[in-house]
Amino acid sequence: ETSHAKVIGSMIDFLPVDADGASLLEGMTSPNIKIVSLTVTEGGYFLNDGQFDPNHPQIQHDIVHPDTPKTVFGMILKALRMRREAGV
Repeated sequence: ETSHAKVIGSMIDFLPVDADGASLLEGMTSPNIKIVSLTVTEGGYFLNDGQFDPNHPQIQHDIVHPDTPKTVFGMILKALRMRREAGV
């Protein structure tokens, strides 16, 4: 019995999150991008007693100020809005 491995190579790049999220937004709004996969660590889920906390200050910031998001959720929403506005 033999076995073999095949490298698929589906991950072609990664983007670090900078202070203002500009590189992340640029990447997510590129017309060449069709799928975005994110790694979110525990703190990025904004949980309180195991449940999503919609009252967390950063979540509330994103709701009130959608053009200057502080969370990954806000960044995704902003990128989707920018793609729609650009006809992507």
